[in-house]
Amino acid sequence: MRRREGTVQDRRFSGKAGDDYELFKPAIPWHDDFQAWVGELVAEHHVRTDVLVLPALELGVGTANTTLPVLHHATGIPIVGVDNEPTMLEQARINLPADGSVTLHEADILTFLLSQKEDSFGSCFTAWTLHNLKRTTRQRVYRELARVLQPGAVLVQFDKIVRSADLPCERHADFSDQIQRVIDVFEGIGRPDLVSEWVMHYLEDEHPDVVMTEPATRQDLFVAGFPRVTFYDRKGMDVIMSAHLPIH
Repeated sequence: MRRREGTVQDRRFSGKAGDDYELFKPAIPWHDDFQAWVGELVAEHHVRTDVLVLPALELGVGTANTTLPVLHHATGIPIVGVDNEPTMLEQARINLPADGSVTLHEADILTFLLSQKEDSFGSCFTAWTLHNLKRTTRQRVYRELARVLQPGAVLVQFDKIVRSADLPCERHADFSDQIQRVIDVFEGIGRPDLVSEWVMHYLEDEHPDVVMTEPATRQDLFVAGFPRVTFYDRKGMDVIMSAHLPIH
């Protein structure tokens, strides 16, 4: 398997996978439901804690598939979005309203976080982004989030988080299923070229330095300063979860 090289956050969607990212959505049957759930969780937090003044931070804007549900459910909350892929941000700018509710930054996630002041954001949400990073980088991202988020803030994460190594049969079934869905979707629309693109992407996700597991994610969040982690649902490898900072 090819080892991931490059900057802190590599551009993993600079080729066909980024250009034709929207074609990928049918390979995730629960895509829209989980994205809406992210928006609902962010909105619930801001209503419950009355933190409308501070913006929500999005890590990995992509084409705005997550930004739009958050805008819909969390009305009135400004969003600051970060992504290092210009191709994806170009699509996001087309999809997002031009009313100033979302400010986009083309930047490496960790570099952006390091440049922010303490207690700058009321919440953070991210979808299918952090699993692309090496675990050591994710650990630094979580630590920086604990610094830039205000006390009591929430991190809502919809991501590819594989099961524990104690469940090898389930993990193998999840991996095989995601490969089969990609084959079915892209061959069905006459794009076999995208099959190889996404299969390679999935193989890179499994690299020992990168693979994001449920036990490691819980541990990394706890060490970073998020003592309360809740996993709401799992569909194959995809998980929706939240992590809360203590109020004091």
